[in-house]
Amino acid sequence: MRWLCLPILLLAGCSVPSVEYFGAEPKRASVNGFDYVIYHKPGDTFVEVHRVSSHIPPPGRMQVLAGAVQAIGQVTGCRVKSGSLIGDSTLMRAQVQCPAA
Repeated sequence: MRWLCLPILLLAGCSVPSVEYFGAEPKRASVNGFDYVIYHKPGDTFVEVHRVSSHIPPPGRMQVLAGAVQAIGQVTGCRVKSGSLIGDSTLMRAQVQCPAA
C-alpha cells in the first residue's frame, strides 16, 4: 500500500499543460510566496498558468490571480490584457499583449 503513495507524491509537484500548450517551454516564477509555471508559445496571444505551490490554509483567490499577472509579466515580457485572466487558484488562462519584436 505504501508503494502506491509514492507515485502520487512524485506527481503532486508536476505541471502538465493543456493540449493547446504542448510544446510550450514551461517557465517558472515565484511571486509573494506563490510558485507558478507559465506556458506560452512565442507569437501566441494566450498563456496558461499553473500554481504549483501549496499553502495551508489555502490562499485567497484574488491573491493568487494577482500573483499570476505578475508572474506572466516576469517570464514572458508581455502584459495581461485587462479582464482576460480567468480560472481558479490552481489553473488560469489569460490573453497577453506582447511588445513588438
